[in-house]
Amino acid sequence: MLMKRILLLMGFIFCFSTYFWAIGIQKIAGPTSVTINTKVKYEIRLDGPAPKAITFKTKITGGILSSGGGIANGAGFAYIEVFWNETRSDGKIEIMLDYPYGNQASLGGIVIKNSNNEEPLPAMSITGPESLYLLQPATYKLTGYNSTVKTVSWEDGKKSLYYKNTTGFETTVTAIKPSPIGVTGLIAVINNTFSRPNLVMKDIKIIEPSLTKNASIVCNDKTISYTLNNFYPKATITWQAGSNLTLVSGQGTASATFKGSGNGKGVIKATITYNGQSYSLENSDVWVGVPPVPQNIVGFQANSTDSREMLVIPGQSYSFSLPKENTATGGEWTVKSLSQIKIPYREWVNGEGVFVDIPNIQPSGMSYMINISAANKNNCGTSTPISRLLIWGGNDPRNRASAKTQSIESVQSELQPTSIRIYSYPTGSLVYQKKNVVNFDIQNTTLGEGIYILEITDQEGNVTREKVMKSKQ
Repeated sequence: MLMKRILLLMGFIFCFSTYFWAIGIQKIAGPTSVTINTKVKYEIRLDGPAPKAITFKTKITGGILSSGGGIANGAGFAYIEVFWNETRSDGKIEIMLDYPYGNQASLGGIVIKNSNNEEPLPAMSITGPESLYLLQPATYKLTGYNSTVKTVSWEDGKKSLYYKNTTGFETTVTAIKPSPIGVTGLIAVINNTFSRPNLVMKDIKIIEPSLTKNASIVCNDKTISYTLNNFYPKATITWQAGSNLTLVSGQGTASATFKGSGNGKGVIKATITYNGQSYSLENSDVWVGVPPVPQNIVGFQANSTDSREMLVIPGQSYSFSLPKENTATGGEWTVKSLSQIKIPYREWVNGEGVFVDIPNIQPSGMSYMINISAANKNNCGTSTPISRLLIWGGNDPRNRASAKTQSIESVQSELQPTSIRIYSYPTGSLVYQKKNVVNFDIQNTTLGEGIYILEITDQEGNVTREKVMKSKQ
């Protein structure tokens, strides 16, 4: 008897549990075409009467829940109200019953029209190649449109495309020039039933052609090769020789050979052509023949009356160099005394500069002069040199460079300086300068301990140079 009661109780529990867990949402019923800023009622239907009061969660796409959120005990349905506040074609209601039921249902594809009762545009896109070579034609199509789209016109933000047709649901374009940022945005301007247009965009990478070469300097009667890269394979290529170069071979191919035939910048041009469109690239990065004459000598500080002369101090060493020149591989120097004395000097690596040691000769009434010449050179030859003079001694009032040991204070008291320059020793590099100085003391600078060349210019423009020492503080 006890066993029968237990079995009956277990059967009741099983039946009740089955009923309890079987309750779920059958469907969500209501309008699927609504107008923005309106409140709409939807019915939530269950499979059967709720065994107890049930709450549920809602997720609304395109609107918000205005009222509702539960089902009463014993009821088989409930209502919710949704306030639609976005114009879109993919509005959706999703509902999930709370645990332990776990059932969920949704109603999607709800079209939320604008205030003029017009349907929103669908999600549209542009199909076609992701990248284009210059002069490559390609067709792009607008997809995903519906009856709300009346007409379509085409344009691109960087003006890099040529259009065979600018209206219609597809267009054929040709990339005719590079984009400053490497891509251009193809834009479909949608004229629709709304009061304002809609835009659909697709980024297109423009593959820009380039020129490479196998040398940067070429001598006369020697050859250099250029190669055209990243061009549309169906295009034709035309090579042209400009200044100081002559085309030897390769016309119509991706690589061409030119011969040096002058002196100066070598200029060439490659033109690609396809279907009536063309694009040209020019290169002038090659130097033909010997390098140009140097424009100046770095470290040469001309005096105030003659830009070709520099006053120097006996017993000092000076450093000179040539300006950086891409057309040269080095320099060539000549240091020659005009006063029949020996002038020691040491060239830098590749002749890029020179150290000149001024003899420690104390002149009396006569001037000593050193001619310093510098030329650029490369494997084609050497340029015409530039020449300058180094001078010391004599009665020339411009020259106040003195070998006599003086204190800083005595030099200043004599000249009342208006500007100070300090150079490293023996390299001659400018390390300090200051104008309108009175009572200058090198100990008050941030320069390190060592020997320097002090240059003082007074109010009359007279220049005095003196070797000085900054001691450790």
